[in-house]
Amino acid sequence: MAKITVKDTEITVIKIDSDDYISLTDIARVKNPDANSVIANWMRNRNTIEYLGVWEHLYNIDFKPLEFEGFLNEAGANAFTLSPKKWIESTNAIGIISKWNCLDSNNQSVGKHVIFSTTPAPFHVDKNGYIYMITDIYYQ
Repeated sequence: MAKITVKDTEITVIKIDSDDYISLTDIARVKNPDANSVIANWMRNRNTIEYLGVWEHLYNIDFKPLEFEGFLNEAGANAFTLSPKKWIESTNAIGIISKWNCLDSNNQSVGKHVIFSTTPAPFHVDKNGYIYMITDIYYQ
């Protein structure tokens, strides 16, 4: 397990097999100590669902696009909720992982984390230490 420091905040980076995953839980804690609420609100956002769906379409041959479309159609409704676990189980997602006792490649426990694949890197850290999710996708 590695750590990167962004604006005086340690963010966990976990290597699973040959892929690196960045902790969304650590990033969410910057906004609110209750990281689960921040992630739950982020997951119900239509832009987030679109981004996750495009990522899965590009890098996951077993992704279930019909389930993705269902979530996309529901996004924005007041009663709509989506947890990382529900997203993963329903769509067969591989880019985001939610584990209660996540282990890094050295079998060291890193506690409860929701992590997102950095292969390819979906995040950019600018010279001021701000983290941006890369969401621009260009087609030729």
